[in-house]
Amino acid sequence: MDNNQFEETYEMYGTPSVPGVLEIEVLNEISAFAPFHVSMTADSPKSMSVTPTTGVMEKRFSEKAVELIVRFTPDAYGIPVIGTLIFETEDFRKVFKIVGKTAN
Repeated sequence: MDNNQFEETYEMYGTPSVPGVLEIEVLNEISAFAPFHVSMTADSPKSMSVTPTTGVMEKRFSEKAVELIVRFTPDAYGIPVIGTLIFETEDFRKVFKIVGKTAN
């Protein structure tokens, strides 16, 4: 996936003993409640996870965002890893690039 296809790129830091935690807020783009599904792509590292994976977004004008929590727990210290997070509703889709790095 090329960088132009990402809504945003985030960096996060973790260690094998202390997971990194990142919060991403997503606002609804439509004027109705919107069921959503969230996942990391199959080629994302297993050391990254996201919650919640499903739910219903409030209407756009409520300005209440869905709060996604991404966790990164690397197996060992080393080179950065890259994951892709997909947030989808029936009406829109957002793709985020997540770069996981080991903290010193």
